[in-house]
Amino acid sequence: MTDATYDSSADGDQGANWLGAVWDKVRRRWWLVLAFTLVGFIAAIVYLRTAQYTYTVELRVSPAESLSGRGQSGGGLSSLAQLAGLGADSAPPSAFRLYLEGLKSREVAERLARDPVLMRTLFASEWNTARRSWERPPGGAKDAVWSLLGLPLPAWQRPDAARLQLFVASEVAVLQSTKSPLVVLALDTPDPKFGMRFLSRLDAVTDAHLREKQQERSRSNIAYLSDKLRGVTFAEQRAALFAALNDEERAAMLANSRAPFAAEAFGVPTASLNPTKPRQLPLLVGGPLIGLVLGVVLAVLLGTRRRREMVSADLNA
Repeated sequence: MTDATYDSSADGDQGANWLGAVWDKVRRRWWLVLAFTLVGFIAAIVYLRTAQYTYTVELRVSPAESLSGRGQSGGGLSSLAQLAGLGADSAPPSAFRLYLEGLKSREVAERLARDPVLMRTLFASEWNTARRSWERPPGGAKDAVWSLLGLPLPAWQRPDAARLQLFVASEVAVLQSTKSPLVVLALDTPDPKFGMRFLSRLDAVTDAHLREKQQERSRSNIAYLSDKLRGVTFAEQRAALFAALNDEERAAMLANSRAPFAAEAFGVPTASLNPTKPRQLPLLVGGPLIGLVLGVVLAVLLGTRRRREMVSADLNA
């Protein structure tokens, strides 16, 4: 029985031959690789010259309770329920959590939509200044594709609270980090001045909405607790009702103060000095690189096809 020996140099020769064959195909069609590289570079330049540049606007907010030194309370009725042993294990959401959820709510969008200047600026392409009315914008590439496929065009809806809510939900980012107590509201917009005004308005409207809800809740709870006190004679129950009423009076006082209720802006909105999208350097490098790769692949495929045609012609001869 003889031992078979494995010659590792054979794999190395095959790899070298394969790379040599690829290099030979690319070298023979260097003009094709160069052409695709130039096309990629030109395409990147054209895109950068025609693209809409956007700036990133940010507003940092923090819980108003942490800055004013006041704690979070569930209100008088919550305290009364805890004294009675009901719902002691569950805590109501903080005002700041409600603020973060309310930023993208329909109620806040309806309040913002009452500002005609904001709506006309936000949906400028759909506002006809001469006629002073909303109009469907001219169809773009998407409408052309839908028409080509024979599909009905999506129904146009004039800008309203529903569309504004969709805009806020898709365009306003809420960035939270475990390393910072601040939450960042970010918006990419071609008009940084409008972006700063919009984030300030969004913050103020959301905070005012929650303040009004708390005021209504406190008035209702105070009326309920005051009515209950008139018919209660037991000392323990009256003490619990007085404590709950005191909590509600305190909540009403905080809701009626001029200080921020749920969230407090940490400074004013800021905008990036330079556009953040599109990114110029990655496009100027990535465009030619993609063209180079496509050119190499096409050169190899054409070389392989040419070789197969030559081999087939020799066999037929």
